[in-house]
Amino acid sequence: MPDEHVQFLLQSDVDVLLATLLASQESGAVQSGRAFSEVKIYDFARPENMPSEIVRALESVNTLYGRAVSGMLTTMLGEPVKIEPLSSDQMTFRQFCNAIPEITTASTFTMGGSDILCLLELNPHLSWYIVDRGLGGFGEILESLREFTALERGLVEDLFRRMLREMTRAWENLLPTLFHAREVIQSPATAHVAQPDDRMVVCSFGITMTNLSGMSYYAMPVSSLDFDRMLSGARNRDAGEEELTIEQEHQQLEMQLGHATVPVRACFPDLRIDVGDLAHLKVGDVLQLDCGPKDGLEVRIGAERCFLAMPVTCDNKLAVEISDLYAEAHP
Repeated sequence: MPDEHVQFLLQSDVDVLLATLLASQESGAVQSGRAFSEVKIYDFARPENMPSEIVRALESVNTLYGRAVSGMLTTMLGEPVKIEPLSSDQMTFRQFCNAIPEITTASTFTMGGSDILCLLELNPHLSWYIVDRGLGGFGEILESLREFTALERGLVEDLFRRMLREMTRAWENLLPTLFHAREVIQSPATAHVAQPDDRMVVCSFGITMTNLSGMSYYAMPVSSLDFDRMLSGARNRDAGEEELTIEQEHQQLEMQLGHATVPVRACFPDLRIDVGDLAHLKVGDVLQLDCGPKDGLEVRIGAERCFLAMPVTCDNKLAVEISDLYAEAHP
């Protein structure tokens, strides 16, 4: 039985209400002590409560982080690597897991002394490429993914430690903290990093190598971020920034590069032997090099051969004396 107190609106009543609403919006009138305001769409699955200042600050931090990791990978792989920050967004952990490959390469990490887990992800074909190059290969990409061997896992752990070291430096002005690598995983969805509906701040990057491209992400629970401190750090940084000319930017870059460290090695030229001979090497065996006793050593900066040198002693320590440019001696 219908409730006799229920009243139904006729179409004419609906038209009158809509006409009244439109008229009040045009005139700015206030009815019943409340003003009509513009209706805005609100996505409950992805609430937008991250201040715009934080988004801008994250973009600046991610630009520094991308440049640093780009330089690190370029030196490690001996080929140009470009990393471009794409977005700084907020989503649930479930949405983040849906945005990355189901089986990938990732590392959990923590911020400072907190036990809250964050996640740094690198698309699997990129990680396998880097691993193969690190083992002396040409960058083989596996068609079917598998578990890491102990040696491969060690290389991946070292890669993530280096990436998190650069992230710590990039975040220094925004939120000084230390990022500590925890565990390398291949399936974030089953790693219990966060609850499916936990809100995460997710930053994405595009990575381009010589013949390969892919994505990388890092995700931090919103609960782990102190927005007040971040806003304070962003404002202090913006207040201290001044417009620089191109010449001043070049001078600043030269000064920063002048204090950067690069690996320098003095070694004999590479020697190639059969795997069978390598497997039977033992203490006391002698390997005959292809160079003569007066050919000297190669001085390598990163993976590049740059100079030729002769061994000398200096203050009772071994040293090398640069004798020629490698490019001129091997045109």
